[in-house]
Amino acid sequence: MPIPIQNPITGKVYANGIVPAADQTPFARAVLAALPLPNNGAAANTSSAYSNNFSAFSRGTINDDKGDARIDHTFSPKLIVFGVYSQHQTAIFAPPTFGGLAGGNANANVHLYNRQIAFGVTYVYSPSSLIDFRMGIGHNEGGKSPYGLGSTSLLTSSGITNGIPTDPLIVRALNAQSVTGFAQLGTQPASPQSRILQ
Repeated sequence: MPIPIQNPITGKVYANGIVPAADQTPFARAVLAALPLPNNGAAANTSSAYSNNFSAFSRGTINDDKGDARIDHTFSPKLIVFGVYSQHQTAIFAPPTFGGLAGGNANANVHLYNRQIAFGVTYVYSPSSLIDFRMGIGHNEGGKSPYGLGSTSLLTSSGITNGIPTDPLIVRALNAQSVTGFAQLGTQPASPQSRILQ
């Protein structure tokens, strides 16, 4: 059920718990307009109409490709060589509960790429000793980019521009917005990420 709320700056009280659009900031109006409507079918003025009122089962995808190749060759009873090449590439889309400009609290677009090369030589020096040399080289990349990357920012379109990044690799529709008791709106604060290891 709605409870009275008070504007901490002006002291104005909204007895029915609803802040009229005229008293909302342009940013608040933009975020509320971007939220999906409740879909749980709860009757008006019941507790279910005001909390836990939206459910969705967003479909994600995983594209996972792997490949290995190995060659072994015996030049003579004393000399044996081998070589191995492995590659693994994964693209994951883990969508947020709801999309649109206010959605995005999910890993969204994750990419992983691994490549390894290994080779070795075994030389039998005598019946009781041998020389064995092996070497491997690996390259790994991983990262994620947020849902809504490159979308028009609700902050800048609402006139909030001071200190807001403008790089298209970072800009998203809505940065992380947390309201106690509700699911986070906007993209994850830890995205984008990128890592390359060699």
